[in-house]
Amino acid sequence: TPDHAPESAPAAPEAANGEADAEAAGEGAGAGEGESKAESDASVVTECIRFSKGDIVNTKRLGAGDQVSFQFAIDKRTRSKCAVQVEVLQRAPEVRFTGVVCSMRPNLIESCEVDEQLPFHMSDVNAPALDEEAAKAQKKWSRGGAPPARQNVHVAVGQEVEFSIAPGGGGRGGKGGGERRAVRIDLLKRGTVKFHELLPERMAGTVAVAARERKPGSSARTGEIERVIKFNEDTNMETVEILEYSMEDVASGATYVKPRVGDTVEFNVAVHKRTGKRTAGHIGVTERAEEAKERGKVVKSKGEFGFIRCVRHPGEVFYHFSDIEDVREGSEAAGG
Repeated sequence: TPDHAPESAPAAPEAANGEADAEAAGEGAGAGEGESKAESDASVVTECIRFSKGDIVNTKRLGAGDQVSFQFAIDKRTRSKCAVQVEVLQRAPEVRFTGVVCSMRPNLIESCEVDEQLPFHMSDVNAPALDEEAAKAQKKWSRGGAPPARQNVHVAVGQEVEFSIAPGGGGRGGKGGGERRAVRIDLLKRGTVKFHELLPERMAGTVAVAARERKPGSSARTGEIERVIKFNEDTNMETVEILEYSMEDVASGATYVKPRVGDTVEFNVAVHKRTGKRTAGHIGVTERAEEAKERGKVVKSKGEFGFIRCVRHPGEVFYHFSDIEDVREGSEAAGG
């Protein structure tokens, strides 16, 4: 016995066209937003009609924005209006997103385009395309040969992905409350996903705060570069832009030089795709700042920091071990 019967009230049309607002999830009901024409065709009435996965007749799933046709029905238990015999008329263009897997158990993807971490299920991860050898084994198996080795999908933190977003709102049993999730996930090669757009123009600036790389027992520190935007000759004032950077943004290779405070540097501006925040990237030192050297002796060393007694200055100077190389208590040191 069906749980709902076709609509028989004279004021409601027998059939209508509409647009799917959320896809049906599992055994629960999804929401559908339908546009139904009144009998006189004098106006268009928009209302939200619920449907379940079992009401879709010509496809396995509906996506948000799909154009559909359907029949009105009345649920026998709740007496609420619902949609049955839902057929896809036209698929909505699928919007794809990119991101990086940031957690496993729970499974979460950090997206470049949306400001949220999206949960996903491994069943929504598509197997990568078969290589030439695997494709031959698959073809041979289809002709009655030995079955090919099973292709397992491995996903780890840091995996770059492309995916679609399934909106929440379905919920189990049609009660709503579902959360947005990543679906139809494709695995990408490393280096494909970019959270920042690197502007092509090279700019110049001065290091105001030197970045510090992460070492055992210490945390990384973000540095700052000052870039002069304009200079007012009347007031003798500069307008500057302060751009953060990390040691990962410093150009590597044979020309690698660790930036110090006061150094002149060249860099590209990197714009975060989601937030629009500007930072410095591909940094190279073009001119070293003059540095007055001091000499002294390390008198105390306590894990990641210590103190130096200077030759020409009274008292002791604090140092962090990430700024000094190969230092032992009692050894001499030279620094700025």
